[in-house]
Amino acid sequence: MKHEGKLDPAKCRFLLQGAPKPHWETNQLEWLTNQQWDNVGYIGELEGLEKLTLDIQSGMKRWREWVELEAPERERLPGEWRSLCAFDRLLVIRALRPERIMHAVAAFVATSMGQQYVEPIPFDLRAVMKRSCPRVPLLFILFPGADPINEVEGLGNEMGYTREQGRFHAVAMGQLQENVASRSLAEAAEHGGWVMLQNIHLMTKWLPQLDAMIEILSTRPLQGLTKKVGIHPDFRLFLSAESTLDPRQRVPVAIIRRSIKLIDEPPQTLRASMLRAISAYRDGLETSSRPADFKRIFFTLCFFHSVVIGRKRFGAQGWAATYSFTTGDLLISADVLWNYLEVTNADNAIPWEDIRYILGEIMYGGHITD
Repeated sequence: MKHEGKLDPAKCRFLLQGAPKPHWETNQLEWLTNQQWDNVGYIGELEGLEKLTLDIQSGMKRWREWVELEAPERERLPGEWRSLCAFDRLLVIRALRPERIMHAVAAFVATSMGQQYVEPIPFDLRAVMKRSCPRVPLLFILFPGADPINEVEGLGNEMGYTREQGRFHAVAMGQLQENVASRSLAEAAEHGGWVMLQNIHLMTKWLPQLDAMIEILSTRPLQGLTKKVGIHPDFRLFLSAESTLDPRQRVPVAIIRRSIKLIDEPPQTLRASMLRAISAYRDGLETSSRPADFKRIFFTLCFFHSVVIGRKRFGAQGWAATYSFTTGDLLISADVLWNYLEVTNADNAIPWEDIRYILGEIMYGGHITD
């Protein structure tokens, strides 16, 4: 739209930044905040919106009803403004209901460009692996609740890198794990294998040593048919760390620069969260001896999990602490559910009370300490 000359630079700036200065006229509308009034006054000077301020003042009742809607971006604007173009409509929403602008922009993009541009892109680790090499680590930058270990280990099992064969090493970084991680790196680099170092942001004092090891590995030649000294071509190093503002838990910039960064963004809606939860567990959907019952209960479990994960964005509010619910809780609960249904008679009714207690009170409730 910008290249086609359809976007006014002043309108774009307002959409991104809001009103740059207070409105010259004092706010006389008690149902609008001063910030909303400043926004209205500013866009009232833009092309196509010159009469907006006067119309809001003269039609206070209808405008107030629209402003106080739960989701005004889904409804038409009052009066003659119903025919306003889609982009200018975003400006009105930005002015009067700025907290709804993300929803409005998503709807605008979906209508203008296609729904695929607002849907989350499925994370494909297999495609990433095709671009990887032994000398460059893969760094997972995590959001709260994310844990890529199951996905990495699952792909490793498919490709022949298993714990049983000694070709997959997972180290949850914490106290006294530095030597374990160093030995795993050295062994896998020489003989081939995958190493997963989880939550490296918890070991900031050891990270300079890790950076030095990565630098040494990056300069080694690859082993070949005639060259047995160097880094093994099947070696891969996976790292995971949370994005944090705490200077005590920051990953050195050198490690970040040397790595392929993988950021799997958290789902923003309940629907997106449920789609991710369902896609995380596919093995048991068709293998259960009671597929209809399993799918029905598993869908309910995914809904419950998505609500709990979405609840985490409010931090510890309402709880005594911020609890670490992860995809691992969902996968383990799904396995428990699958096993429980396998040992019960298919002719019997679903034991809802037992399932609710096992999943709610034990699997998820076990995190709660207050």
